[in-house]
Amino acid sequence: MTRGFITILLTYTSLACYGQFYKYDEGVVVENKSLDNMITVIGEQDLKCYKDKKEIPKIVIRTIQSWGKEFKLANPRQHYQATDIVNGRKPRRQLIAIFKNEKYFIMTYNHGGRGYHSHIMYFQIVDEKIIDFWVGYGRGRENEMEDKQNIKDWLTLKAKSLQTNLVEY
Repeated sequence: MTRGFITILLTYTSLACYGQFYKYDEGVVVENKSLDNMITVIGEQDLKCYKDKKEIPKIVIRTIQSWGKEFKLANPRQHYQATDIVNGRKPRRQLIAIFKNEKYFIMTYNHGGRGYHSHIMYFQIVDEKIIDFWVGYGRGRENEMEDKQNIKDWLTLKAKSLQTNLVEY
């Protein structure tokens, strides 16, 4: 009995410490509230721009890894697997830009495979915990995705055609 209890306790502790558990409010997703928050954040926050994947906070990396798919990302101007024709060992994603401050993290990147497209990830971080996030994709041009004001304009104009998507991040 004691051995079983310790095994369960260790398993639970490992899971609790490794990742975070999220609750989804369908209303927030359907009404695009996280997207609206991101548009507001881009307009009101002082976000610095980075072009190196080393700038991704550890809590964001752990969160993305907890979603279950391999997430490899090439830096800008590094080669990546832009199509689904070639099945190589290169990453399927290429960083465009990271915008962040102590509370917010926004990352734009190209995604190869079926239908080349761009993704945006938004995270709100408080006390090393993610309290809000949004992942979406659309058909943006790269020059729209590397400038904060252009992203805000692009999101505002194309919000209805963007897809909120955690399955194909």
